[in-house]
Amino acid sequence: MIKKTKQLNSPGMRVVSNYRVGNYANFSENNWAKNFKRDIPLDYANLEEKVTEFWERLSNSEQISQANQQFKIFIEALKSTPETIQLVWSANKTSTMISAGLSLTEGVLPILKAWAGKLIIDSVTGSIALSALPAAGLRQVLPFLALELDLVMVSSISGQLRIYYNKLFNPS
Repeated sequence: MIKKTKQLNSPGMRVVSNYRVGNYANFSENNWAKNFKRDIPLDYANLEEKVTEFWERLSNSEQISQANQQFKIFIEALKSTPETIQLVWSANKTSTMISAGLSLTEGVLPILKAWAGKLIIDSVTGSIALSALPAAGLRQVLPFLALELDLVMVSSISGQLRIYYNKLFNPS
């Protein structure tokens, strides 16, 4: 049972925002959540009114109406996407393919870099957990470091190609 308490440092007790909750030995998150929900009285009489009032305020909000208007403009812009792609394709197929390839590459690279970083961390923690010698740990991590370096190089080359492409096909 949850009881309001002023003693924040009672021995053997867990304190959750000024409420004392059982002994540590009997404490589990699921039991605490069940007891917390059961022991705190809820006022269901006004709940429906409060929810209705909240949704009315939310739907009448100026920010929501602006967001809806911006979303409608975005959807209208998307409707012309197929025609735009067709127009760009008919103007210069090579330029369209280069742009699509660079965009796809630059879009996938951050995901691949994060994955390579995860592999590096996993291999380092695995080496530590196995109490491996530093040389053995380095041999385990080295392929993932090389992968990360390769991805950084591809990212750099892709960025340079994007700059070159923009200057070549969009002279200003």
